[in-house]
Amino acid sequence: MDGVDVVQAAQQREAELSSLSPEIRDAQLASEQLMRDAKQQGNQGNLVMRDGKLQLLSEDDMGADLGKYRWGQTEKEVTIKVSVPAGTKSKAVKLDVLTSKLKLAVMGEVILDGVLHKPVKPDDCTFTIEDEGTGRLVTVTLQKLQATSASQHWKCVCDGEPEIDTSLFGPAIMTADPSDPAGLAQILAAR
Repeated sequence: MDGVDVVQAAQQREAELSSLSPEIRDAQLASEQLMRDAKQQGNQGNLVMRDGKLQLLSEDDMGADLGKYRWGQTEKEVTIKVSVPAGTKSKAVKLDVLTSKLKLAVMGEVILDGVLHKPVKPDDCTFTIEDEGTGRLVTVTLQKLQATSASQHWKCVCDGEPEIDTSLFGPAIMTADPSDPAGLAQILAAR
């Protein structure tokens, strides 16, 4: 897109916005900013439409608290969080990840052991341990083999674990810059 096209596109956009009521224009601009932010953060898959408004759900909103652990997800990652006592060292964490299997034990207690809901990239899966309040927090990060979004997100970490209702997230909301032919092609291919 050359300089003239950019100016014409900006003028056309300004004309479109000026024809809207202030409330609708503000809502439109807020939605567009939310989409840009989500895309920039790699969180576009957590955009949902609720009560007629576009919302960006957090990683935790796209998961569950199951007592022993809580989990959440973005387009490309699943995180598992386990609260442990103060003083817990990384050597107390045993994490074995294969493409389709996971075993996580902390201080000898098996937290998860089973077939993953969907495949991951084992070499890119890690864990950290850090202070949290009066205790510590073990955070396992699983890299999804294929990105997911909205109702196509994971329902659980391992099969047989309690599932979340991903249908509540609705269809995927995709965005693209109209001046980006590759981005437009990607969206059209996903349909």
